[in-house]
Amino acid sequence: MVYLSDFHSKRAALLDAAGYGWIPRHFIEDDLAAGLLIRLDSDPAEWTYHPQIITRAGHRLGRGGELFLETLSSGG
Repeated sequence: MVYLSDFHSKRAALLDAAGYGWIPRHFIEDDLAAGLLIRLDSDPAEWTYHPQIITRAGHRLGRGGELFLETLSSGG
């Protein structure tokens, strides 16, 4: 199993035939339309994504980070 740091790297790996994996559709719409990638059926066929917010331990967030977190927490 290989873990990549971002979806752009994952897309590149998929296009190089490095295997299979979950990736948001908007990253690969054009590749699907061009027939460069195909969607595989899976069980379940649709996945739920649960994003997590991660930061370095022992480092406080700055004003921008605090505002970002507050905005996410308030739903808007």
